[in-house]
Amino acid sequence: MGYLGSTWRTEEECNNSGCLILILPWDYINTDAGLRKFNEWLVFLCEMLEPQSGDCGYCLTMPKDYHQYMSVEYQLALRYPSLSVISTIHLQSIANNNNLKTISWMTILDHSLVKRLGGLKWLEKELHAESSASVTRFSHGLIIQATEYPDLTPVSEGLNKSYQAVNKLLRPIRVPPENIDSLHLFGANQFNKATSIVWYARFDDGPLMVTPLRAGTPALVSGFWSTPLNHNRELFIRQGEMAPDIAGQEPGAAYWSLVREADSFSY
Repeated sequence: MGYLGSTWRTEEECNNSGCLILILPWDYINTDAGLRKFNEWLVFLCEMLEPQSGDCGYCLTMPKDYHQYMSVEYQLALRYPSLSVISTIHLQSIANNNNLKTISWMTILDHSLVKRLGGLKWLEKELHAESSASVTRFSHGLIIQATEYPDLTPVSEGLNKSYQAVNKLLRPIRVPPENIDSLHLFGANQFNKATSIVWYARFDDGPLMVTPLRAGTPALVSGFWSTPLNHNRELFIRQGEMAPDIAGQEPGAAYWSLVREADSFSY
């Protein structure tokens, strides 16, 4: 399980953030009672720590000299897409903490990230429509559970559809490729920057289509948008905000085109 703290709100304050990794035996959730106890404990942990983001799934228990076993983690991560890569998570750039690192069996989002995805009601509606994923709320955000139990299907048998559906919805807030650090340090048969970018995108199904944007749906990126129904006047729409309808038109009739992106993470 990975966790990123959220006690800071600006890049200058990022030294106040933290990273927590907890590893439990895989058979802890091997029974209904164990799974229920784990879910209750995870909600309690989120209430206490107020994480900005986090994820939970199968991973390897790395030894103290973990750098000597990165090739093992690399090979298994290629074979099992749902396996979490955690050996250097404590070294990843904390400047990327306002973005989601990856999705997993369980993915934790605070309210600031949920808002950038269109809000809680929109996210829950889309998740229920697209997958069997469940949502558990806590005071400062929510926990998205892709499947009843963690997935460990080999890539040769295809990607887990529920994981892909969760990834599709959360992809707009994922750390951008240009800001991704290598998941491993250096050496042969290990992740480098290029292969790390591919790993982050392992559940993607084609390019992210941000435009056109239908009225009544959330913008996937912040920027200036226009529509012929509004005489192509430019309107700034922040990531996660619903594209507006045009007066005198049917709801959802307007389709907005992205003129240019403009970063905005302030709410």
